[in-house]
Amino acid sequence: MWEFVTTEESKIKKTEQYKNMDNTLPLVSEYLWNKEYLNFVKMNILNNKVVSFDEDKQIPVNTYKKFGGPHPYPITIGIYGLECFTKYLIFKDNAYLDKAKYILQWFLSNQNQKTGAWQAPFDYHFFIGRTEILKAGWSSALAQGYAISFLARMFSITEEERIMEAVNLAIIPFLTPVDKGGVLRLYQDSYYFYEEYPTTPASYVLNGFMFAILGIYDGFKLTRNPDFERLYRKAIKTLKKMLSLYDLGYGTAYDLTHHSVSYSAPNIAREGYHRTHTIELSAINSIENREFEEILQRWIKYNDGYMVKTN
Repeated sequence: MWEFVTTEESKIKKTEQYKNMDNTLPLVSEYLWNKEYLNFVKMNILNNKVVSFDEDKQIPVNTYKKFGGPHPYPITIGIYGLECFTKYLIFKDNAYLDKAKYILQWFLSNQNQKTGAWQAPFDYHFFIGRTEILKAGWSSALAQGYAISFLARMFSITEEERIMEAVNLAIIPFLTPVDKGGVLRLYQDSYYFYEEYPTTPASYVLNGFMFAILGIYDGFKLTRNPDFERLYRKAIKTLKKMLSLYDLGYGTAYDLTHHSVSYSAPNIAREGYHRTHTIELSAINSIENREFEEILQRWIKYNDGYMVKTN
């Protein structure tokens, strides 16, 4: 859901993983489930205009003009947790770890024990004119992915057994179809896609899907649960099938509502989201032994204004 919002460059420590491989993008050369999360060292989610901080609960909350608030939004809380964890590892400042521990307790206390989801407590309209309103209590593959990635990393420090239980429970929405309250959508009746927004009609948001893939991968690395491995492999198969649908020849589409809704134009990902797509793909590419190298290199060039030659 979020583009990367950066803090002042002067405050960012240079580490080998965060050196720009092309002098523009902080690509991930090696993705590790228990280390820094992508380039979230540069994240500052509290700078987002719809986000404020609940001092009593020590969590970020969202307020919307149309949907009210403040709401505890699992996606935002997951981003903040990963941001704090990453900054703790890089800056060696226990204040960030203390903040991450509050987020840990929130996730452990607010997971639906039946569905395994951290549900959004408000109505939300993803795309006016194309999709129907999501009713309060909806689940998100992005929220699940962020939560699992955060919990896995916190386990590497705290080894709290409740984390393992929560992560294993968090797999349920990925196994549950959208029409049953989960996030699993079948593309062409056979390819597993995990929906950031489980909309009607399908939205197929790319950044949410790839963040979910990383979460599922982290869940497997932590638990060795074979269901996580199976869901990960199915997602990689889907990515290979669908990724070209998002490639516009000069940038990427944010979603595939132009495929779901007749006579619709592509919802072009703005610059920050295309950067996000590229960074996410670099992480998955590193896991998959450079399987996505060709399209990754093309997407890197798009950031510099490159356009595919036409006929």
